Amino acid sequence: ASLARCAATVPDRIHRFINAGQRRRGRTAWRLRGLSLGLLVAMSLAAIIFYGQKQAAEEQRGVAESQRALADKQRQVARGRLAESLLEGANAGLARGKRLEARARLRSALQISDSITARGLWWQLSRDPLLWTRDLGDTVWDVGFSPDGKTVAAACQDGAVTLLDAVTGEKQILRGFSDVVLAVAFSPDGLLLAAATTKGQIHLRNLRGGPERLLEGHSRAVWTLAFSPDGKILASGGKDNTVRLHRLAGQSRAPLVLRAGTKGITAVAFSPHGDQVAAGTNDGPVLLWRTSDGELLQRMTADGAETSDVAFNRAGDLLANVTGDHLTILWDPKTGARKATLKDTPSGVRGVAFSLDGKHLATSSRDHLVRLWDLASGKIVRRLRGHTGWVRRVRYAPGGATLVSGGYDNTVRLWRSGARKQQRLHSGHTDSSVGVRASPDGELLVSTGTDHTARIWERKSGRLLKIISDLPGRGKHLDISPDGKTMAVA
Repeated sequence: ASLARCAATVPDRIHRFINAGQRRRGRTAWRLRGLSLGLLVAMSLAAIIFYGQKQAAEEQRGVAESQRALADKQRQVARGRLAESLLEGANAGLARGKRLEARARLRSALQISDSITARGLWWQLSRDPLLWTRDLGDTVWDVGFSPDGKTVAAACQDGAVTLLDAVTGEKQILRGFSDVVLAVAFSPDGLLLAAATTKGQIHLRNLRGGPERLLEGHSRAVWTLAFSPDGKILASGGKDNTVRLHRLAGQSRAPLVLRAGTKGITAVAFSPHGDQVAAGTNDGPVLLWRTSDGELLQRMTADGAETSDVAFNRAGDLLANVTGDHLTILWDPKTGARKATLKDTPSGVRGVAFSLDGKHLATSSRDHLVRLWDLASGKIVRRLRGHTGWVRRVRYAPGGATLVSGGYDNTVRLWRSGARKQQRLHSGHTDSSVGVRASPDGELLVSTGTDHTARIWERKSGRLLKIISDLPGRGKHLDISPDGKTMAVA
């Protein structure tokens, strides 16, 4: 029975069912194999595309980097050429004696590209005592500093007074004087500028725009001027052999007239307390009067040679005069005794000034030199060269760090007075610096550059205080308002 059941015929319906199931499984397997193959092909294609894109991106990046490297190299070459051009300009400016221009170009060159050559030139400029030179076009008879040391006044043969910024050397010309201006002096408060002329007139000009006052009385040219320390008296001397003490507080008060010599008064100077006034004469003697009543206190004879200039030291215990026979003589104004004689000049000495600390003396002479003397040893510590004619006057700045000279070569020159010292290098612009201005008080410097920034520096320390970014234009034009609160850049 069992075998009979196994040998029994399977119905067609079951065969069809089994065959249908096998066909479905086959189709499913083929579909899976097709799907797997398609997925494999897609992945392969994606990998090929990704690899191609990656290669293209790397090629583009390589091209971009090459182009960037080329651009950087071209920029560096251009900046190097600009630095070389600026350095050449600095050397040319130095050769022409235009030290401010040379320093500006050299500073820009160093900001672009450092080099041993540029550093060497900067070192040379820093050691050079001459800060700037200004050619005024005619003989400079007298020079003087304002009380704050920010301005230099120069009396000129052309009948003008030139005011020079002591930091930058920028000029302002004052005209309207009656004739050739032979002497200038600032009042102690800096409000008045006195200018004496060949006609014997003294112009008192208010530098803040007030009315001008004219002092008359001298019958001939006025050669010298000096304000008393309190500003109440103006002393003048000239070719008419008189010293006049003009009492400025009372306009109607007649001046005290002191008569001396037969060849003219060449120089006047007040003692530090203002109680005495000294005068040098073309006859030779140095005279000392009491300011209050005009009593003659001392007559100091300088070996018969004319006296060109006189000066008191700050302590008031030394009076110096320089003569036409090459001598610088130091006197005790209290006793009239000669304390020392300095001699090293092959030609006549024209100007004299004491340093603020009283340790040094500056003299100017006909041999075109300014000499700095150490008073303790009586020896010359430095000779300042550059003038090409007689150096008529030399004056220390109120702070003592600089001195100014002027003379027959038509120039005014500003010098460093102390030991040779490295000048501060203000750097920081990422491209050329093209403009620089000092603030009205002289405490700050503002520089502008082609990097579209303005930088504000502390002048004495060289410290960068502020950066103003994203300025329009290239900064070639820069100015600061008189109150120092606003600046304009274009």
